[in-house]
Amino acid sequence: MDKDTDESLTKDSNLISSHPTERSKESFSQCKICGASAEHSNYGAASCSPCKMFFRRNAITGQGKFKCDRDGHCEVNINNRHVCSSCRLAKCFANGMQPELIRCSLSKKSSSKEKQTTENESYTPTSNILKRFEDESQLREFPIMNLLQSDTSTSLYSTQWTLISNLIYCYDESRLLSLGRQIANENQDTQVSTSLSSQFFMEVYKTAEKYLRSNQNLYRLSTDDRASFIHIAAESITWTGAIFTWKQCQLSNCSSFITDFKNTYGDNLLNSIERVLKYMEIDLVIFKLGLSLFTFCNNLLLFPSMTVVKPESIRAVFHIQSTSAEVTWKYLLYKYGAQQSVRRFMNLIQSFLLTMETIHDAQNSPEHVNDIETIVEKVELALILDDIEHIDDNKNDL
Repeated sequence: MDKDTDESLTKDSNLISSHPTERSKESFSQCKICGASAEHSNYGAASCSPCKMFFRRNAITGQGKFKCDRDGHCEVNINNRHVCSSCRLAKCFANGMQPELIRCSLSKKSSSKEKQTTENESYTPTSNILKRFEDESQLREFPIMNLLQSDTSTSLYSTQWTLISNLIYCYDESRLLSLGRQIANENQDTQVSTSLSSQFFMEVYKTAEKYLRSNQNLYRLSTDDRASFIHIAAESITWTGAIFTWKQCQLSNCSSFITDFKNTYGDNLLNSIERVLKYMEIDLVIFKLGLSLFTFCNNLLLFPSMTVVKPESIRAVFHIQSTSAEVTWKYLLYKYGAQQSVRRFMNLIQSFLLTMETIHDAQNSPEHVNDIETIVEKVELALILDDIEHIDDNKNDL
């Protein structure tokens, strides 16, 4: 990886961590609430299981019933997190946890009327659902439509900086980049070992799986629709992450690695990747923000015309797309100005469209198809277990 790319990555990381409302530059190894061990981002913030369950139980009702005896100045850590629920909940909100990410289907606040509406609501073809959102009053709810109508719309709010930080830490590219650099360095001295190339291929899928398991937006979809989204999202994250690392580490210059790739996936897939590389973003932050948009943005386009999706899932996807597109565009304006932002955003979209062609070509590789199926099975199992845990937790609260 060249010097300019290293400086770009360093600048992006410093930029985010220097903002007063941002998280410190850490991985998911530490809970942002109490400091305990944490493996995933839950409801918008890296957090341990106890703090995740605490927020899930109290996010909606806790603000009204909890009171602090020290006027909100309690320290919250792993040893005393049970002492003051008020300060613990306040710290959850301060670190970006969002109650709207808690699945509404299991919320005790659902009224009997809402339940009846959900039970009677019929499945509707996607084309008919889309027409509902043409109503002007509903479209106003999506802030992306107003981005270019006001100068103030380009300002990033504190909540958006927190969202940017959460999205950045949701995808951990560190292992991929490390392997990519090893391949590039070995190529300069000798032939890259086949085992190192295999490690890189395996890590691409592992990184995609970890991202999906920590992506709380999947919980905003209905259980029935979620499975349809996971498969194409796994494809999208796998190849987008692989191609980004490919470009950062200049793996096209590593002849032995290219040979290993062709032997595993074929010439057509290699040609597809080479086309994407021309447009792939090198800015780490922009790449990760775009990744969050791409995770859901292509799903509706790939649905068969007669596929039926619950209206609440379609609406949730629209909000996810709107939020991701808004923060991506605003961050582009913040860092690069209007002219470069337009060019970079166009390249971002072009790279994603070409990546969809790569996904199509990858279906001819049995190895890839099997690895994607493995990701989908693991993620679905993790979500099901979390559903069971959530149901049991709600029963215990009754």
